[in-house]
Amino acid sequence: MDLTDATLSEQKELFIILKDLKETTTKVFKPNWFNYSFLGNETRHLHGHFIPRYLKPKTFMGVIFEDKLYGHNYKTDHKFKTSRELLDGVRDSLKSAL
Repeated sequence: MDLTDATLSEQKELFIILKDLKETTTKVFKPNWFNYSFLGNETRHLHGHFIPRYLKPKTFMGVIFEDKLYGHNYKTDHKFKTSRELLDGVRDSLKSAL
């Protein structure tokens, strides 16, 4: 699916979700900016990324997140491995702020 193939109802729902996600992420993690990326290169479905951007390093659950390319296109660090505990912590923090 191409992003522009979404119905008006689907577009509205997507933007409501993105707005809620942005507001909640801002409340919890206080990023300086956000990037949004919608792909589907390898598999033909709508695939979205929501990327909070940080001017200065942020620490969460003892892990330092550093956005070395702030102000430019983001680049994924494929060496960085996210633990289940960290993922659960992010999820729980966002859920509690809803």
